[in-house]
Amino acid sequence: AKHESWLADYQHYVDNNTMPAGFILNMLTDLRHECGRMKIDSTVEWLLNYKQMTGKPVVVFAHHKDVLKGISDGLRAEGWRMGAITGGVPAEKRAKFVEQFQAGELDVMLCSTVAAKEGITLTAADTVVFVEREWTPAWEEQAVQKQCFGGQWCLLRENGVRHGKNKPKTE
Repeated sequence: AKHESWLADYQHYVDNNTMPAGFILNMLTDLRHECGRMKIDSTVEWLLNYKQMTGKPVVVFAHHKDVLKGISDGLRAEGWRMGAITGGVPAEKRAKFVEQFQAGELDVMLCSTVAAKEGITLTAADTVVFVEREWTPAWEEQAVQKQCFGGQWCLLRENGVRHGKNKPKTE
């Protein structure tokens, strides 16, 4: 497994006092990505339950495209209507997705935190799910403030969901 390779490489560098610059950060970045992949099934399950309980649309943020695609595949199999805003989506298509979401024509908007943290507003949702955390917490705060004014937030973790009812502070 990849983590065993990381540990072996790390131990080798420590033993030989040859730790390359950026090795630990790269290892943590890979680990964050793997954690996002591990959350795909939990996220799909949570979203299905959320929709069944509330019938409301939701905005989902993740950092990696393959994590968003895995969630999309799981929801598509359940017949969900969805849009996606990632760095590869042209501005015209983003605008169409936003219009459809705001009009209630989509169940979920899947967003790359980097691509969707500014320039769009998705006030049709009152709930935001962060599947992967960003290195820069301000990006998440900005994403929530731009997307779901006055709504609630939740953080999906491998072992469940943590909810918060308060609007993030704005200054």
